[in-house]
Amino acid sequence: MKKLLTVLTVLCASLALQAAYSDYYIMLSVCAPGQIPIAKSSVDGVRLHLIYGDVQNLNGFDFGLGCGRVREHMNGLQIGGGNVVGTDVAGMQLGLVNLVDSDMAGFQCSLWNDVRANGAGFQLGACNTAGHFGGLQLGLVNWADSMTGLQIGLLNFIDDESLFVFPFVNGRF
Repeated sequence: MKKLLTVLTVLCASLALQAAYSDYYIMLSVCAPGQIPIAKSSVDGVRLHLIYGDVQNLNGFDFGLGCGRVREHMNGLQIGGGNVVGTDVAGMQLGLVNLVDSDMAGFQCSLWNDVRANGAGFQLGACNTAGHFGGLQLGLVNWADSMTGLQIGLLNFIDDESLFVFPFVNGRF
């Protein structure tokens, strides 16, 4: 009983200290808005979510079984069923679906990887899409508006090329 009381006291003290700052070290979520702290918060540490988690910015580790949403910047490792980032990613995303509304630098691995603006690094998936991509896309279908690098897959599309679709290997350097 004393151990339980000690753990609860430390947890409450930790949450009280976090409330004094704009950034939090831990976020726990079953399904937003059922999460501690609220979605407008930023996390510098660990976020764990079961069905759906929502956070402003994340620096650190994000793990969930469902969909994890970061409204702005994500720096670190994101693992989940669906990973959605509103602005940019620097790090690694592993999941069934990875969506980045702006820029990505790092590694994505899923069934569908999508970077709306500029991507740099490595995309591994059944379908990889990007605005401009610099690096390697490896998948069944790879699509980029423009490319500096290599695509390896069944069908490879680079929109700004005269021969914009090519099977097996396509690239631009």
